[in-house]
Amino acid sequence: MRVGKGNWWLWVFHHADSAVFIAAKHRSKAVVHAFLGDWRPDYWISDRYGGQMGWATREHQVCSRISSATSNTRSTLATRCSRPA
Repeated sequence: MRVGKGNWWLWVFHHADSAVFIAAKHRSKAVVHAFLGDWRPDYWISDRYGGQMGWATREHQVCSRISSATSNTRSTLATRCSRPA
């Protein structure tokens, strides 16, 4: 997303019927840690970026197609991700 003249990342943390959107200058693990603190979710869905790995306590679902999708189709593709082998 554009903020001023720079590119920022829009993080979406979603659970059931609620979501939190966080705009950040970077995509590092620090953004996730600032939001989650020491709490960890059972499940995590993301692309294969290193900052997204290691957050789930039970299972991490990986979707490499999210990273190459346009912003208009990301939410649709998120439902089509495949589980890692």
